[in-house]
Amino acid sequence: MSGVIGAVPTSSGTGRMALLPKGTVIQVLHKQLATTVTGNGTTAVYESDANGLTISVRAGNRVTAAISGGMQNAETAVTQYKLLVRFKEASANQDFQAQAFIGGDFTPNLNLPGVGFVVGCIAAETGDMIVQRGTINSDAGTNTVWTSEANNYGKIHYVVTEIQA
Repeated sequence: MSGVIGAVPTSSGTGRMALLPKGTVIQVLHKQLATTVTGNGTTAVYESDANGLTISVRAGNRVTAAISGGMQNAETAVTQYKLLVRFKEASANQDFQAQAFIGGDFTPNLNLPGVGFVVGCIAAETGDMIVQRGTINSDAGTNTVWTSEANNYGKIHYVVTEIQA
């Protein structure tokens, strides 16, 4: 039974495992990257699986994601756009709106500095979960971008924590 998430060996020598107390931080993962997520209209677009942060979790545990950095951009015709976070599991996605920006035919394009936010969910199943950032807007045919690069906008930082239920 070694390697069970949320369990520690008992001191009795029986080989049985004891669950960690509720609220115990099981793991914290960090990833930084310089990539761009570009949405074009009313369909949500997310970071690729390879660029998201993958964490192995146990069903029922709380997973919290803090994502920050980069720059958000919307073309002049966009009237509303949103930044998104997806917790992607094998059989289900849990999607959250993280931030909404409202505009209206502004010129030039709207550019906003990187934001930071924290969202969480309860893991629906045991196994790998991919945390991804995304974007969507209310206007078909116009772009919204959540961009990052090392020099001008700063990198995107993911910090993902699993907490014992």
